[in-house]
Amino acid sequence: IEKEKLLKDLAFISSDKLKGRKIGKQGSLLAQEYIENSLELSGVSRFNGKFKHSFALKSHEGNNIIGIVLGKIKNGKYIVLTAHYDHLGSRGNIVFNGADDNASGVSALLSIAKEIAEKPLKSTVIFLFTDGEEINLLGSKAFISQNPDVIKKTALNINIDMISGESRT
Repeated sequence: IEKEKLLKDLAFISSDKLKGRKIGKQGSLLAQEYIENSLELSGVSRFNGKFKHSFALKSHEGNNIIGIVLGKIKNGKYIVLTAHYDHLGSRGNIVFNGADDNASGVSALLSIAKEIAEKPLKSTVIFLFTDGEEINLLGSKAFISQNPDVIKKTALNINIDMISGESRT
């Protein structure tokens, strides 16, 4: 994994420019664009012909960003790697940057996606960047309802969330 790229991704995704990445806000749209561009540059393919998959749940509209790398063996099974990119947004002059929750997971997943695109696994891997996690897992619920066939064929899901925090014991 390219340490410099990972840190660059983390710095951008958690920057004040994205104003906390609240679902439906401009900062969220900038994060989506950044993730899409990173996947494209890494050689990750679009899932069902596109990266951005919109949803509307509980009066919120959001967008999951989804990429795919086909596996060497066509067994119909999927590995799904997930990380949510939304966060709490901002209040007044205070920006809730969410470096740990979850710019850290998104940055790690972008790095993993690049590595897998360069060296595909035996199984097909889906990279799912969800929106609306902070509001009752809306993006995850949307992915499940929009992709029942994928869910039936998912052998493993690994969720990457808050990987850079310190223990509070």
